[in-house]
Amino acid sequence: MTKKLLSVLFASSIAVVMLFVLIANFSEQVTQYSCKGTYKTKNQTEETGEVFLKVAKYRWWVSLWNDQSDGTVLVEYRKPKSKQVEQDFYVEYYEVARIQQEQLNIQKVELGVNDKGKPSLYYRPSGTFSLLSNSVTLNSTYGWFDGKCTKTK
Repeated sequence: MTKKLLSVLFASSIAVVMLFVLIANFSEQVTQYSCKGTYKTKNQTEETGEVFLKVAKYRWWVSLWNDQSDGTVLVEYRKPKSKQVEQDFYVEYYEVARIQQEQLNIQKVELGVNDKGKPSLYYRPSGTFSLLSNSVTLNSTYGWFDGKCTKTK
């Protein structure tokens, strides 16, 4: 009896671990893009630029435990030639990407204080990505980037 119980517990443990590995490794569909376009600064000057996107769209079962986001976006911004900064690029991670019709609304999660003085999360709109035309608009430290993307992976 004890031997049978131990074998059932062992098999159940292996099944739970395998299910966790399956969910962890196959819960998102990742696509990478290279985007060429222009940066527009506050004083309306324009300069050509390039960004790289890594868009991770969650699979349907992730919505069972996460109703805040349909995916995430990682962006590598290439420095425009006129900018006098040390780094040639910087990377920004957007935790929330919501799909509305065929558009991915990209949002940054920030910690703030609500009206009652308590800590609260805020979702700051940071850009959009069209799933139909592969056009992107992003707010970066270099200015607003508007561009057209091509799939790389």
